[in-house]
Amino acid sequence: RPDLKQFVLNMITLHKSRTPIWVEALDGNTVDKTSFSRTIQSFLQQVQGAETPMLFVADSALYTKKTIGELSGKIQWVTRVPETVGLVRHLLSEVPLEAFRPGGEDLPGIRFCEVGTTFGGIPQRWILVYSQTSREREEKTLSRAVSREKKALEASLRALSQTVFSCSEDARTAWEEIFGKARYHRASECVVSEETGHVRSGRPKKDAKPEIQGYRISGSFEPDPEGIDRELHRKGFFVIASNHLDDKALPAPEMIALYKSQGTSIEPGFR
Repeated sequence: RPDLKQFVLNMITLHKSRTPIWVEALDGNTVDKTSFSRTIQSFLQQVQGAETPMLFVADSALYTKKTIGELSGKIQWVTRVPETVGLVRHLLSEVPLEAFRPGGEDLPGIRFCEVGTTFGGIPQRWILVYSQTSREREEKTLSRAVSREKKALEASLRALSQTVFSCSEDARTAWEEIFGKARYHRASECVVSEETGHVRSGRPKKDAKPEIQGYRISGSFEPDPEGIDRELHRKGFFVIASNHLDDKALPAPEMIALYKSQGTSIEPGFR
């Protein structure tokens, strides 16, 4: 199938010159989280004898307990911690922005806070980073997501209003299912009305009373400020980790700059 990756390339480049020094072609089904460790260890076998551990900068696929466990002691690494790691969400929600220091002239719009922790049995430095540029970009992305959800809910409610349910409980269940999935909106009004009529065909008798044939549901919704604020609170923040524990040899601002530069070393060469 042409829409599937036929192969992937794992590459290692020098930091400043961006010169590729290792290229490894892998099967298209290869997963970064498992291949990074093998690629780095294959490279290390060819460059044995280094006096000090090499420093590798990689994206968050490197950050798994298995990978950092295999590589720590062989190399020093700098990578981003995935938001799926529970401690990331906890720190970003508990540490106030006032505790973050300015990044300085070399890191405009950046603030950071450093903490020490252990993950997967490996002592590490974690740098909590706030980026104003990322915040503004992610706010726009969130705004589009809120707009998309609003349109989807409007379409779902239109379809729901045309449905006749056999009982009021079924109608309310369908309503709750729609808003149970909503992240940025909440129901503000819900009305269940009886659908009445004469079941038998032909002209009804004068004294015949309409019978309940089913139930319809209608209502409205509004933005959920708490849901939006909860999502917005985390925007612009991310966490960088390293097993390089000497903050004099590798200060936090330099670690941030190293991580930010890794996105400009390989990908642009293929554009």
